[in-house]
Amino acid sequence: MQNTDFSQIVPFPEISHSDLTRQLSEENLRLHQIIDEITNRLAIQQELIQQLKDEIAILKGQKPKPKIPPSVSLFQNPLFFRI
Repeated sequence: MQNTDFSQIVPFPEISHSDLTRQLSEENLRLHQIIDEITNRLAIQQELIQQLKDEIAILKGQKPKPKIPPSVSLFQNPLFFRI
């Protein structure tokens, strides 16, 4: 097998570690912003879907899904530790 020097095949620009770190940090921030936006859109869509399902149920003469708040753990309740 012959050793190939890939630097001659694909030009690869030299970049300092600080520049690379900065670029990666900016890209990471941008990707987090995209993820946050998509997560927010998903939450809005899920709420809208539930509203539409409830409306369909009402039109069919059925009861909509009840809105049950999430349960609170005994240890998360601030009154639990009160003396």
